[in-house]
Amino acid sequence: GPDGKWRSIDNKTFYQNKMLLGQIYRNELALECRKLGYEIELHPQELFEIKGYTREQIEGFSKRHEQIKDKLIEMGAQLTTENKAWAWRKTRAKKNHEIRREEKLPYWQEEADLYGITHPIPVHGQAVESTSKEQDEQIAAEIKLAVDAAIEHCSERQVAFTGEDIEKFVTAEVKPFNISQLEQAIAQHPELIKTYDERQYTTQAALARELATIKLMQQGKGLCSAITLAETIHNYLADKKLTSGQRSAIALTATTNDQFIAWQGVAGAGKTYALNAVKQVATALGQVAPEYIIKGFAPSAEAAKVLGEELGIEANTVARLLVSKQSEQPPPNQIWIVDEAGLLSAKNAHALLERATQEGARVILVGDTRQLSAIEAGNPFKSLQSAGITTAYLDESLRQKPPDLQKAVGLAANGQIGKALSHLHQLERIEEVADAEERTAKMAADYIKLPPKERQQTLIVAGTHTERCAITEEIRTALKEEGTLGYGVKVTQLRAKQNLTAVQTRYTHNYNVGDVVVPVRDYKRLGLHKALAYKVEALEGDKLHLSDLAGNQLVVDPMKFRKTLYNQENIDIAVGDRLRWTRNDKELGRRNGQEFTVIGIEGQTATVELEGGKTGTIDLYQPLHLDYALVATTYSSQGKTADRVLVSSTCDATVSSESVYVAISRAKYDLKIYAENVDFLLEQAQESKAQKTVLELLQPSSKVQVAAAEARAGASSVEQAADVPITPKLSRKDSAPVISIERPLKRQNQKAALLAQNPIVKREPPKQLEVFWQPTSAEEAPSHIEVKHWQELIKDSAIHPDIAAANFRSLQMGSIEQEHEAWEYLMYSDKLERTNIGQLTTGMLKRYAHIDAGGWWCNSGV
Repeated sequence: GPDGKWRSIDNKTFYQNKMLLGQIYRNELALECRKLGYEIELHPQELFEIKGYTREQIEGFSKRHEQIKDKLIEMGAQLTTENKAWAWRKTRAKKNHEIRREEKLPYWQEEADLYGITHPIPVHGQAVESTSKEQDEQIAAEIKLAVDAAIEHCSERQVAFTGEDIEKFVTAEVKPFNISQLEQAIAQHPELIKTYDERQYTTQAALARELATIKLMQQGKGLCSAITLAETIHNYLADKKLTSGQRSAIALTATTNDQFIAWQGVAGAGKTYALNAVKQVATALGQVAPEYIIKGFAPSAEAAKVLGEELGIEANTVARLLVSKQSEQPPPNQIWIVDEAGLLSAKNAHALLERATQEGARVILVGDTRQLSAIEAGNPFKSLQSAGITTAYLDESLRQKPPDLQKAVGLAANGQIGKALSHLHQLERIEEVADAEERTAKMAADYIKLPPKERQQTLIVAGTHTERCAITEEIRTALKEEGTLGYGVKVTQLRAKQNLTAVQTRYTHNYNVGDVVVPVRDYKRLGLHKALAYKVEALEGDKLHLSDLAGNQLVVDPMKFRKTLYNQENIDIAVGDRLRWTRNDKELGRRNGQEFTVIGIEGQTATVELEGGKTGTIDLYQPLHLDYALVATTYSSQGKTADRVLVSSTCDATVSSESVYVAISRAKYDLKIYAENVDFLLEQAQESKAQKTVLELLQPSSKVQVAAAEARAGASSVEQAADVPITPKLSRKDSAPVISIERPLKRQNQKAALLAQNPIVKREPPKQLEVFWQPTSAEEAPSHIEVKHWQELIKDSAIHPDIAAANFRSLQMGSIEQEHEAWEYLMYSDKLERTNIGQLTTGMLKRYAHIDAGGWWCNSGV
C-alpha cells in the first residue's frame, strides 16, 4: 500500500461478478466499435459481432468454439450455456506465450484468406463523435425501458436485490449506452427504494402490495361472528387428547371474530389433526344456517391433494382459486384453510385475501416461518404475523419418535440449528463423505440394503438438482443389477428451465437451439396453441424459429406471447421405475408431484399404476412432463413425512437454517446426513436465507411516505407521519387496529334498490307496457368492462346491465405480449384466410393491422 505495508486482497466480489464484468466489457467494446465507424450485429450468445463477416467465417476462425462444440458432441450433451462453460474448462490448454505476436500474424492472415475473409472498412462518416438532443432523448428512453424490465425481472423472485443484479440483466444484451449512464439511471429510478443498510433496493410496488395485504387483514378484524361460544368449545375439548398448542388453535378458530387468522406451527405439530377437529366443531357446533362450507387450498397441487384427502374436503391450489371466475352470489359461511402458507408469494397472498374479502370467507393460514419460503418474491405469512394477525402457536412436535431425534428437531425449531446438528453429529447421524462419487455410491448402497417395504417408507433428500440426478442414477443402476428394474426405453423428458424468470423468456439470448416452448394460452394470430410443445430450431435476431411435432415451421417474437420454457432431454424409463408428473394437466388428470409406477412397456405405450391401485397408460412418443421420484429436492420435500430420511448435504448455496430444518424434520424414526463438509454444513446452517418482508428491509433507519405507497396500491391512505419509521414489528400479544370495511352491495340488492327508486309504471291499455328498469349510473361495472364503456352502454345507450355484462367486453393492448386482445376475440371464424398451420395469412394481418394502433373496422362475417 501507499504506507509501505503489505496487505492481502480479497477478490470474492470480483469472482461473484465475473459474468457482469465480462458483459460490461463487451458492451463498452461494442460502443467503441461504433464510434470507430463499424456496424455491429447483435448475436444471442456472443452479444455482438462486427458486421461484414459470415457466420461460417466467425465459427471457422474460432478454434475454441469448435473445441467446445466437439467436446459436447462427444459427451452427447446439449449446447447449453452451462454445458459450454463445463466444456470450456475441460478443453482449455495452457497458453503458449513464447510465440510472439509478430510471428502469429502471418498464420492468422493465412487462416483469413482460407475462409475468404475481407475485413470491413469503417465508415468514418458514421462514426459517433457526439450525440444530438434527439439522440440523447432516444438513449434515455432506451435506458428507462431496459431498467424497467430489469426491475421487473429482479423483483419477480426477490423483494430485495442489488444494483449489480439490475446491471447484469441489462448488459446481457448490447445497449447503446455505457455503464455510467446505466448506474445513474438506476440511482434515479423512481420505483426503487434503498434498503436500510444501503446495500440493496426494493420497489414501491412491493411496498404497496405488502401494505395493502396487511390492510386487508386489519379490515377483517372483528368482522365475523364466532363459530361457537367459548364455553361450548371449552366443554367440547375437555376430554380430547390434544397438545396445548392444538387446543388453543382450535379454541381460537372457533371463537375469534377476525376474518383472517394464522396458525404458526413447527413441523410435525399435528396441525392436520387439529384442523380436522375445527371441521368437526364448525359442523357440529356452528351457530349459523346454512352450515359452514369448508374448502382447502395450498400453493402446490400435491399439497392441496393431501390436505383434501386428510380433511375430507374439496381442495385446490391457490392459483386455481385466483384464476377461477367468482360467483355473483358467493355461498355464505365459507371457511378457507390454506396449508403451507409460508410458501405463498406476496402477489398470491394479496390476491387471496382480496378474493376472500370479496366473498366474505374466513381464512385460516397454516404454516411455519422457520421452513422454506416462496420461490417468488415476498414472505407474506411472516409480514402478517409481524403486523398483528391473530395467531395460534403450535410449538410441540409429535412426529419424531426416538428421543435423540426429538431433541435435535426441537433445538432446530427453537432456532438453535448449530446445536441441533452438533447433537446429531455426536450421535453419528452425520457422516462426512467429501468425494461426490463416493457419497452418492454410499447413499445408494445404504438404500439398496433396505427391504423393498422399507424403501417405500424412505425419503431421500438432496439440496440441488445436480445432486438429485447423481443419486438417482446411482440407485437406478443398482436396482437394474438386482433385477428390480426391467425392460426400458428412451423417452423425451421436458424439464422446466426454472432459473429463468418470465421476463427473461421474452429475450432470445436466453434460448438455446433444442429448447421447447409451451404457450400458456392460444395465440391464433401467431398460430400458437395452448399446451402444445414447439421446438426451437434456430435463433435469428429477436425472433425464434419454432417447429411443432408435425414439422410445421413458425417464426415468432418471444415478446409477443407468454410461455413456459423447457429443456429437452432423453432419459431411460424401465418397468419398475417410480416416476412423478412435473406439470398439472387437468384434461389428462395429471397432477404436478403425483407419483406412479411403471408396470409394463409395450412399443410406445407404458402401463402405469397410480395411487390406490388404479392403472393407466402413457403415450411415450410425445415429449413428457415427468421425472424420477426416487429422490426429492429439499424444497419439494417440505410437507412430506417418512419413517427414514437420507439427506445429501453438499457445499452449495441451498444450505441454510430453513433447508436444514426442513430436511431433518421429515423423519419419524431414522435420519442420516451424508455431508460433503461438516464444518461448512454447521456454518451455513446457522444462516437464514428466507425471503424478507419489505418492511423488515426498510427498518430501522429508512423513513417512508406510507400514504404515497398506499395510494399506489389503490387503498385508502394509512395515517402515519412521514418522519416515523414504518410499522414496528409487533409481539405476539400486540394487536393491529381494527379498521371498518364497507362491502359493495350484491347484484340482487342493487337491483332491488333500483326498483325501489323506480317503481313499475303501468300504462293505459291496450298496450300494457311496463318499465321494469331505467338507466342509471348506480350500477357497478363488472371486472371485464371498463367504467367508461359501462357508462356508455348503460346510461347513454340504455342497455340493461345483465345484457351488457353478458355480451360486451373491453378489449385492450396486452401489456406483456404487446398484442391487442381484439385479435383473440374477433379472429375466430373458420372462414378466415389461414395458412395450413392455422395462422392468419399475411393479407389478413395487414388488413386488420390498424387494430394494434387503436383503430376499429370489422368486415361482414368477422
